[in-house]
Amino acid sequence: MAARRAILILILTLLVKSYYCQTFLDTLIYSRDTTLLDLKVDKLNNKWLFFENRIIRVSPEKSYNDTLDNLNLRQLSLDLNTPLKNLFYFRHKNTIEIKNSRWGVISNIKLDPLHIFEPAFVKFTVDKMIWVLDVSENILYKLNENGVKISQKRNPFKVNGQFYFPTEVVQIKNYTLAIDTSYGIFILDDYGNLVQSKKMGSCQGIFEYKGNAYLNKQNYLFQFQTKHTGEIDMTNPKRIEFSSPVISLQVFNENALILFRNKRIYELKNFENLFE
Repeated sequence: MAARRAILILILTLLVKSYYCQTFLDTLIYSRDTTLLDLKVDKLNNKWLFFENRIIRVSPEKSYNDTLDNLNLRQLSLDLNTPLKNLFYFRHKNTIEIKNSRWGVISNIKLDPLHIFEPAFVKFTVDKMIWVLDVSENILYKLNENGVKISQKRNPFKVNGQFYFPTEVVQIKNYTLAIDTSYGIFILDDYGNLVQSKKMGSCQGIFEYKGNAYLNKQNYLFQFQTKHTGEIDMTNPKRIEFSSPVISLQVFNENALILFRNKRIYELKNFENLFE
């Protein structure tokens, strides 16, 4: 009887928490853009607005904006986590371009001559190198900005004898976090070794916000705390439920900038409080 009561209290607590989160959002001012596909913020606090065939970058004080046109965003992967350097990976050309803050090309790396033909992801590493996970060779490569292979190792995303190929990656301190949408979340150290994994299933996105990891699954957003040692605590993630899945979670002016699939955009000052 006591166990049943405890379970009922827990269920009611979760329902109240979910209701509170959505009610809280419903009281806030939001903007809406039905043509917006994605939203990112770089380390200079510029907003990047992603549309069907173009990217518009807007400065934090809205004093200027610039545009990249004639893009196929479904063939493009970006990493904006290094100040003054942006990594563009063009799948249809199998080419990496590292651009400066004025979108001038610093480095152009063609992966075919390196015998890397099918990258699952291309991302900056913690030490500002480049991770490339190649599906065709089942190898994780580390390249420098000149396209030189610094290291390579067998695909570390392996659980119970099965290899996985994550497509989304974020960096938190000295760790690389990645998700495979069918399995869940993986954590690598800065040497590319698998240190943790957690089966979640049907994951849709992973985000870094002020040193913590957030994972999107259906309408739920899970929060994984970071320990003072820098390790990610994956044992008991907190979660909240919204009325629409989260597409993007970014830090903007020290606030949370959130784009939902229903195209609503919120800016929250106390985002972490939703998980308390």
